[in-house]
Amino acid sequence: MILTPELAFERLRKSVPSYTKWTFFSAFILGLVAHLYMLTNKLPNHDDIYHLFQCDYGTQSGRWFLPTVLQWDGDFSTPWLIGVLSLLCLAGTACITTALFRIHRPVACVLTSALLVSFPTVASTFTYMFTADAYFFGLFLAACAAYAVSRFPIAGLPLSAVLLILSMGIYQSYFPVATVLMVGTLLFDCLEGQRSFLQILVRGIKMVAALGLGIVVYMAAARWATANMGGLSDYMGISSMGSISMDQLTSLIRKCYESYRDYFWDNEYGWYFGFIRYVLLAALVSALIILLILLVRRSVGVLRGLLALVLLACYPLAGNLIHIMVGGAAIHFLMIYGSVFILVLPLALANFAGEHAAEMVGFRANVQALFSWIIMIAMALTSYSYIVADNKAYLAMEVSFDQITAYSNRLVSAIQSVEGYTTELPVVLWGASGTESMLGDLTPEQNEITLTGVLRASTYRSQYSYGNFLNRFMALPNDVYTDDMPDEVRQAIGDINAKMPTYPQQGSVQIVNGYIVVRLN
Repeated sequence: MILTPELAFERLRKSVPSYTKWTFFSAFILGLVAHLYMLTNKLPNHDDIYHLFQCDYGTQSGRWFLPTVLQWDGDFSTPWLIGVLSLLCLAGTACITTALFRIHRPVACVLTSALLVSFPTVASTFTYMFTADAYFFGLFLAACAAYAVSRFPIAGLPLSAVLLILSMGIYQSYFPVATVLMVGTLLFDCLEGQRSFLQILVRGIKMVAALGLGIVVYMAAARWATANMGGLSDYMGISSMGSISMDQLTSLIRKCYESYRDYFWDNEYGWYFGFIRYVLLAALVSALIILLILLVRRSVGVLRGLLALVLLACYPLAGNLIHIMVGGAAIHFLMIYGSVFILVLPLALANFAGEHAAEMVGFRANVQALFSWIIMIAMALTSYSYIVADNKAYLAMEVSFDQITAYSNRLVSAIQSVEGYTTELPVVLWGASGTESMLGDLTPEQNEITLTGVLRASTYRSQYSYGNFLNRFMALPNDVYTDDMPDEVRQAIGDINAKMPTYPQQGSVQIVNGYIVVRLN
């Protein structure tokens, strides 16, 4: 007998654990709190302007699966639809995290969700709205890869490898997410005590095999997909992935650990209130003490105890593995989502200790309770500070967008007012790649916003897509060339621009040999 849709959904509802429901719905709701500003406004950055109506993107950067996924929400960069799909993927990732890390208590589930949806990397990704849901789907696939190899004894390894291949085919930077989830799973295997040391070791070998198989097949697929395009680009070190020397490896491993200091202690990017660094330090120390208490009290044995400490040491490395993957190339905010899991572990340890509180008596019980309170409060404050940072970034983006819109309105008016103007004449913006104080210093408060993808007004104008902005948002019907103009355009104009005053002075817009030339710098 075939199940009716109603009965099937009813069975599904009953089969879902309560902690998964807490995680999913809190992730979605808190995701709206953090990002509704962005989802209900159109605040494009340079790439989103260029890809406003197209989804053919990413193959030469090794993201050969990305163009396929981008088609699922249509060709247009629609913030509300893309945003909702993105939050569903983030919520799914949070559910897998709580399952693998044994996070079952409602408060810990909610705080885990809060961290994963509010981490500023999410806001940075949303500035590239046209591809956000695809990227977060890649994140979800990476989490699924960790879940598959952890929960399916036989099919888990090949299934995990396939999921990793697809995830990296969307965005390579989520590979560390799968890695850190696997390491965390093994750590809690050691604490739980249901598996022997040998069983945990075998699980670890399967995970390493899945990771290795996934990245090898991915690289082969990426090189095959780009064979007719001149091979992989050098963007963000993708073409040299996996080809580093031992000396480089030592330095990059050190960088994986040092970067946490930059992110969380130095607060280099202004993600949260200054005092949060001390709160996080207290939380990490509390988590370490809880872990040591658990190792001693639960009598996990010498081998499992040593393995747990090794896994703990490897955990930060796993979360920041992106530094090794790119071989020392530049790292930006979209690439460091794996580092948020350094904050999830204290929550997971506090939750685990709470679920086994009956094993604690007297002084140990009081210590465990005190440190759990410290961790919960620390992560609540950190999540809130991230939500504030996200919304500050969106406000800064809106102000910048309004500024460049006002500037561009005046520029278009000047272009269309030049004597002899017709819509058939191409426009040449000479010096568009430069910046101007009139655009850069209007709102110095924005300087504290350093998220990748959040642009200043001057940065909008200096980007390759500024011509697209004038066409699509300012309704300028003319073809527009910027500093990367073809040689024939450059030759036609000659050196006339050197004799012209700079915009907005009189004479800064002229018709030269069939081109409307605007000297910006």
